[in-house]
Amino acid sequence: MKLNRIWVYAGLVLALSTLAFAKIPSLKFTSWMSIKVPEPSDIAMAPDGESYYVVSDDQAAVYQLDLDGNVIRKSRTLGIDLEAVCARPDFLYAVDETPRKVYQLSYENLEVTRTFNVPYSGGRNKGYESITYNEAKKCFVLITEKDPIIIVELDHDFRQINELYWKHARDISSATYHNGFIWLLSDEDMTVFKCDPKNYAIIQQWRINVHNPEGIVFNGKEMLIIADDLERLYRFNHPEVQ
Repeated sequence: MKLNRIWVYAGLVLALSTLAFAKIPSLKFTSWMSIKVPEPSDIAMAPDGESYYVVSDDQAAVYQLDLDGNVIRKSRTLGIDLEAVCARPDFLYAVDETPRKVYQLSYENLEVTRTFNVPYSGGRNKGYESITYNEAKKCFVLITEKDPIIIVELDHDFRQINELYWKHARDISSATYHNGFIWLLSDEDMTVFKCDPKNYAIIQQWRINVHNPEGIVFNGKEMLIIADDLERLYRFNHPEVQ
């Protein structure tokens, strides 16, 4: 009887997990474009809304693309393992995961104007994978990839002011601030999370039909997801206006 109860319990857990998964709505991309950026790791919208900035893991460089995905210019090699990018009105910021550095770049020439060291004791390739600016709290946010996922809030000199563990996904590959919310992207779960910027609680989530999603950005009524291995930029209708 004890064995039977174990199997019944296991079956119930599986059924509930399947039901929870099924309840999450899915989004399908409307189109995609190839981009000539080797192993793109993240994407950000330029402050003027007229171009994108993409970091390349393979080249350790920043690329500027027009809205059709064409390369406008490329920076020199900046570091070792660029994984995230954030475009602020004054400067561009790129995260170098392996050495735990954040580079502040000039828009004029994509040269480094300042380097911030942001220590993290996790695995060499499990450091900071995402960066955004939390407008609601007026701070930068760095997020580790996985094992565990840690959201770190930092001041404008990248000094830590707060951190919390986030346990709602297997990994986080990108983050952006849009329409008053923090949006997180999970590569392994192929899921987009809309979160409260005050405490990062999930407000809503969507599955996406993109493998290896590495970056998320919004452009008007569209959500765009960048995929690493295929070097593609996928277009989605905005989740909030489905």
